[in-house]
Amino acid sequence: MEVSNSNDEKVYPLMDALTQLRKDPALLTLIVLSLGLLVLKIVFIAMTGVVDDEALYYVWGQNLSLGYLDHEPMVAYINRLSTMIFGATPFGLRIGGILLWIAGSAVAYGFGKSLNNAASGLLFLALVNLTPFFAGNAFVMTTDTPSLLFIFLTVWMYYLGLFKDKRYFYLAGIALGLAMLSRSSVAGVVFAIGIFMLISHRRKEYLLSREFWLSCLIAVAIYTPFLIWNAQNDWIFFRYALGRQLVKAGGGFRGFFELWISQLGLYFPALFFSLACLVPWYTARGVLHAIKGTDDARERKFFLAIISFIPAIFILQKSLTVKVEANWPAFMWAGAAALLALWLSERWRMPAKIAFLVNSVLAAILTALVLLHAIHPFLPVKPSVDVTRRYYTYQAFNGALKDHYRTAMDTNVRIAGLNYQIPSMASFYLKPHKQPLCLDFGTYHATAYEFWFSDSSLIGESMYLITGAGDAGNSNAASARFKSMRYDGCFTSYRGKEAITSFDVFYCTGYRGNGKTNTRWRPRHAHARH
Repeated sequence: MEVSNSNDEKVYPLMDALTQLRKDPALLTLIVLSLGLLVLKIVFIAMTGVVDDEALYYVWGQNLSLGYLDHEPMVAYINRLSTMIFGATPFGLRIGGILLWIAGSAVAYGFGKSLNNAASGLLFLALVNLTPFFAGNAFVMTTDTPSLLFIFLTVWMYYLGLFKDKRYFYLAGIALGLAMLSRSSVAGVVFAIGIFMLISHRRKEYLLSREFWLSCLIAVAIYTPFLIWNAQNDWIFFRYALGRQLVKAGGGFRGFFELWISQLGLYFPALFFSLACLVPWYTARGVLHAIKGTDDARERKFFLAIISFIPAIFILQKSLTVKVEANWPAFMWAGAAALLALWLSERWRMPAKIAFLVNSVLAAILTALVLLHAIHPFLPVKPSVDVTRRYYTYQAFNGALKDHYRTAMDTNVRIAGLNYQIPSMASFYLKPHKQPLCLDFGTYHATAYEFWFSDSSLIGESMYLITGAGDAGNSNAASARFKSMRYDGCFTSYRGKEAITSFDVFYCTGYRGNGKTNTRWRPRHAHARH
C-alpha cells in the first residue's frame, strides 16, 4: 500500500490512525512493538535498582532549588512530584519518566501527522519508541528524559508557527522555556531555527512577526529564575558545568570515531541514515533555492533538515577536540527524526517499508533483550562489557548495608562519601536523618554536595565514611582528615548469587576539614538539608 503525500493542513482525528493501522500490517506491527516495550519498561523500573545519576537527581528533588551546580532544575521538580505521589522507590522515581515518554509519544504522533498524514504520525511515534536511545530515556530518569520531550514539543510548535498559524509561536515559547530548564543544549536547536529564518526567502515575514518575538520573551521569562539563581551564585552553572564539558579531555580521531559509532548504535541505521544523508541533502537544497524562492513543501523539509544539520556540525567539530559523551548530542536528532518520518511516509512501499521494518524490529529486540537481561541475566556477556551490571552496583545499599544501618549504626551520625554516588545512594535507600554529603579531599571533581555544604561548618563532626572496598587511596586521604577512623564492616552488592562490588564502612570522629582555605563553588545561600 502506498501512502498518499498530502501536505494540506487538515487536522486528522484519532480515527485516522486506527483506520491506517487496520489497512497497514507494517504500521500495526510497529505500534504493537512500541506497546510491548512500554509494558516491559514498566516491569523493568519496578524490578531493578536505580543507577547513580538517578539517585543524585532524587537528592536534588529533596533539595529543591532554582538551579544546581551541574544541571538545570527540571528533573528535580519532576522527581519531587513523582516520589511524592508514587513513593521514594525505584518505581516511584522512574514512573515519571514513563509518563513523560507517553506524553512524548503523543507529541511525536501529533508532530508527525502535521507533517503529512496519519501514517507519518505513526512512523514518528514508532521512531521515538523503538530507537534505542529514545526508548532508554523512558526507563532511566535523567535530565535527558524531560529534555527530549520539550525539545520535540518546541520544534513542533515552531514548525506550526512558521507554516500554519503564527499563534503557535506562543506555545513554542512555553515549550522552549521548559526545554531550557531541562537542558540548555536546546540552544543549539534555537540557533538553527534562527539561521533558517535568516536564510528563508520568507525571512522578512518571519523576522517582522510579533508572535515570534513574543515567543522568545516567553521563553526568556520562564528561564529567568534559573539565570537569577546563577547571578546570585557567581554564575556557577556556566562556570562549572558548561566549562567542564567544553574542556573535557579526549577528542581527536579516536574520540571522533568512538562518538559516531556510539551514535550509530544508539539511534540505529535508519535514523543515522537520516542524519548522514537526508539532513545534508535537504539542507543543501534548501540553501540553494532560498534566494529565488521555493515551494512550501521544500521549505518545510529545509526547516527540519537545518535544525539537525547545524547542531550536528557543532558536535562533529567538538568530537575532534574534546571528549563528547554519547548522550550529549541528543538535541541534534529532533529534526532528523521528523524528516525521516516525512520521507518514509512519502515512500511507504517496498523496499523502504521492509528496510524500516527490519530496522525497527531489530531495535525492539535489542532493547527488549537488554531489559530482560537486566531483570534476569541470561546473555553470555562478559562482565567488563555488561552495561546492565550498573543496576546492581549499589544493591548493598538496599540490602546488607541497609540492614546494618538500621540495626548497628547511629542514625544521628552523618554518612559521607568521596564521590557523589555514595551519598546519593545512601539518601535514596537508607533515608537517613541527616543529609549525606560528599567530602572534597582532592580525589574527585566538584559536586553539588560541595556547593551545598560549608566545609568549615562540618569540622568536629563524627561521620560514617563509605568507600569502595579496598580503595586504599581514598581511605588514606580520609585518615589524614579525621582524628580517628574505625573499620565498621564490608558490604557486598549482589546480582542474584554473583558478587558485583563491595563497600567499606568506617566510623570516623573529629573531622578536621579538607585543608582548603576556600572553594570556588560556595553559594551565597546554602539550601541543603543539614
